[in-house]
Amino acid sequence: MEKATRLGKKFVDVTDYEEAKIALAGPIAVTFLMLFFKLLNGSGTFDQLVTIYSWMAIFDLLPIPGLDGAKIFFGSVPLYVFSASFVLSAVVLAYVLGAIPALIFSVLAALAFLAVYAYYFIYK
Repeated sequence: MEKATRLGKKFVDVTDYEEAKIALAGPIAVTFLMLFFKLLNGSGTFDQLVTIYSWMAIFDLLPIPGLDGAKIFFGSVPLYVFSASFVLSAVVLAYVLGAIPALIFSVLAALAFLAVYAYYFIYK
């Protein structure tokens, strides 16, 4: 029996790392939606929506089997460290600073957490 091919891919099977990258799309999209509605939230009309998206992004990254966080964690721990620190810092900083500064500083914080993780757990 012949194996089916995937469109644009040479191999049929999806690796754990590829599955982690696919699973990461959900929490990152919810985080960007949260930041987008935080940007539009001048008069406070989107407060509940921002809160719901914040909790969804955080909850989805928990490494519990069945959630995207477990797929990311078991697929690639450095990717999980980067994405979890990005989402957590984006949620916290969105309430403190606003949407655009939160996006900028959360990327920097995620890179810093990834560098610390790499220094202590990969290269040492």
